[in-house]
Amino acid sequence: QALRVLAVVDAGAARVKILRAARALLPDGTADRLAAQIDTDLAGLVLLSPHSSEDIDALALLRSAEILAGRQELWPLQGRIRRFLELLGESPRRINSEAAAVLTASERRVVRLAIDRLSNRQIADELGVSVKAVEWHLSHAYRKLSISSRAQLAGTLGPSF
Repeated sequence: QALRVLAVVDAGAARVKILRAARALLPDGTADRLAAQIDTDLAGLVLLSPHSSEDIDALALLRSAEILAGRQELWPLQGRIRRFLELLGESPRRINSEAAAVLTASERRVVRLAIDRLSNRQIADELGVSVKAVEWHLSHAYRKLSISSRAQLAGTLGPSF
């Protein structure tokens, strides 16, 4: 946290180096919120600095931070990430709760089972509906969520959906 503050108040060229050092101190899975904030700071520095020669994939950093901010409902960070994504010409992904809200109850039931890796036949048997009905609900869910495959469901809605 101290290195992040130092990078914010330092007006020099060392900001990126300081943020990279701060990020390197955070092992994966620990301090996820701080890691997302640092990733967003790094991406912002690259995007807002017209002469940056840093080899940083701002989009990858933002997408990673976006997932965490959405999962933990960190609205201020999510808003900042969305503004940076718009600067890149990218569309922000829906937050899990936003994505789930557009699905009907039937679509949510089918999607939950699909995330659990059940086949269409297994889902149909579980819910007592036809395979065609499962396919119909999945295709509508894909369209509503702006995804194109079953593999993207968990990433869009989260594994705990």
